This record gives sequence, C-alpha cells and structure tokens, in this order.
Amino acid sequence: MSLSETNNSELQQKPDYAALANLSIWQLLARQREAMPEREAVVFANRRVTFGELANQVERVAASLFKHGLRKGDMLALLMPNWTEFLVTFYAAARLGAVIVPLNIRYRQNEIEYILRNSESKFLVTCAEFGSHDYIALINRLRPGLPNLEQVIVVGQAAGGPGLLAWESLLHEPVFELPEVEINPKDDLFMLLYTSGTTGLPKGAMLTHYNIAWNSTAIAEALEATLAAVPLFHVFGVTCCATPPGLSCSLINVLKAV
Repeated sequence: MSLSETNNSELQQKPDYAALANLSIWQLLARQREAMPEREAVVFANRRVTFGELANQVERVAASLFKHGLRKGDMLALLMPNWTEFLVTFYAAARLGAVIVPLNIRYRQNEIEYILRNSESKFLVTCAEFGSHDYIALINRLRPGLPNLEQVIVVGQAAGGPGLLAWESLLHEPVFELPEVEINPKDDLFMLLYTSGTTGLPKGAMLTHYNIAWNSTAIAEALEATLAAVPLFHVFGVTCCATPPGLSCSLINVLKAV
C-alpha cells in the first residue's frame, strides 16, 4: 500500500505513542509488520519497501550477523550514507541487542580509527567506497591496530575479500530461527553516539532504546512521513528518520548520500 493509497481511517487510528516508547527498537518495527505489513515503510530512489519486507529482511540479516558472532552488548560500527542497508543494519542490531556506533561518512582515517578503537567495536558495516574514498583500503590499513574488530561487512562489493564479508552474502545465507533476546528498553544500551570533539577528543554518548524511541514518538505522532534530508548517522537523523518507521511513520529518503 503506497502512501497515496493509505486509508484515511488508518492514519487516524494513532497508537499510544507514550506506551510504544517502552518497547525496544526492534519491537517497534515488528509491531508495524504485524499491524500493516503492506504499507510502505521506506521510499529510496526507485525502491519501495513495505513494513513487512523491511522487517523480514532485518531478521534475515540479524540471523547472519548472529551466525558470525554478533551478540547482545557487542558494538557494531556503522559507516554508510543514507542507504536502505543502513536502516536494515540499524534494526538488525536492535533485534540482537547489539549497540550501534554510527560514524560520520565524511570522517577520515584518524577519526575512524579513534572511534573504532575507543568503542571497542566488534563489527563494522561499511560501504566499499563513497565518492573518491576507498573504505576497503582504509579499513585494511587500520585493522592491524584494531584488535577488537572481528568482522567487516561491505556493501557494494559482491565478492567480499580477504577478511571481509559481502553484505549481499548475508542475504543468501541459510535462515534459522533466532533466539529471543531479552531487552530492557530503559536500561539496555542501543547506541554509542560520538560527539564532534570540537574542544577535545570525541566522547561516546550512551543512549538506550527508550532514549531513542521516546524522542522519535513526537515525530511519528505528528507526521505521516519524514523526509531524510539529514544524515542517518546523526542524532537528528536517528530520532527523526531512522526510528519513525518503527512507529508507523514512513521514511522518504530522496538523497542517496548526505
């Protein structure tokens, strides 16, 4: 069901957003799959993804990440423009209780190395390249000094490479039923978001599922859809664009990268 075809009565049936803030980020999306699986969740270039399709892909990727060792409390760094894969990884980490560490796509070697080391990130999901920057070459240079980094998953390189997993391969691995992960939204960390570091080294701000969901409820309560004209790696992009699809508010991502 496209946004233009959405029934007005459906839009008027607003949920209790204050209560939804007590759910985990994954539970928010799973709820939308059950309530309106055919409604569009994300519009990206010529791709239109429903809530059902998004949640199903999230579970497939979460199962692959679990198979490769990602567990509750592990740090997963995310270095990617505003692509659909960002959202899928975002919710897949939430499904497993992992903690995402968003990185600015404009960061260069020093900033990326510092945050990966300081956060003790175990997984990194990144793009193969962006603009003129080769992220595979960059990570290969940094990896010897990052003892905690066990898995690097690359979007945009179908064959992977030495020490790398191709994102596309995650979508074709055997599917199995994931164990349920107990998450306390008010206590369990979901995001380690680093400050800009203008007066010193960046510091990781610890945000729980509840912190993120509560901020996002105001957006979803007011709007039918949000336009992702800001980076998803920024706190504004997370609360106003990445999370609202779990709260019935569709995301229209018109920019391939910002």
